[in-house]
Amino acid sequence: PAAAADGGAARALGLPEAAGAARAEGWIVAEHRPKRYARDWPDGTPSPGVKLLTLMRPAPGRTPGECARHWLERHTPLALRVHTGLWNYVQNVVAAPLGEGGADVFGVVELHFRSRRALREERYGSEEGRRAVHEDIPRFMALDRARGGYFRELILRSPPAPDGAGQAG
Repeated sequence: PAAAADGGAARALGLPEAAGAARAEGWIVAEHRPKRYARDWPDGTPSPGVKLLTLMRPAPGRTPGECARHWLERHTPLALRVHTGLWNYVQNVVAAPLGEGGADVFGVVELHFRSRRALREERYGSEEGRRAVHEDIPRFMALDRARGGYFRELILRSPPAPDGAGQAG
């Protein structure tokens, strides 16, 4: 899988360059799915809910590999325990950047909540859990250099399932 947002990245992916975009970045990633939603809507229909997507850069004094390991091995169990309303959790560990930009990104995280209410009310199961997550994040990610936002997901065409099952639409 690749995530795209530099003209070189768009060209590498065979995509048209975004009109008026200052830059686009893209990466070849290793995708991990610690929590997967049960997809029951057809291709071309917006996915329910809202997705928080963040481009992660390494914490100061840590290598991208160290940060990715901490994220996958230590932070993931914490996130799964604390984010009680989390519906789909995708971790994209960067293997290589595409194009000129984005070389300092080590990961792209997708936290998907089934509804805006779930994002507001069930993002953290408790204040103690929220504090634990916020204390752990600086161990692997430079918060001041992270970029992200809230998005709606639209799957135009489902990738083939490895076993041919589990595909909607």
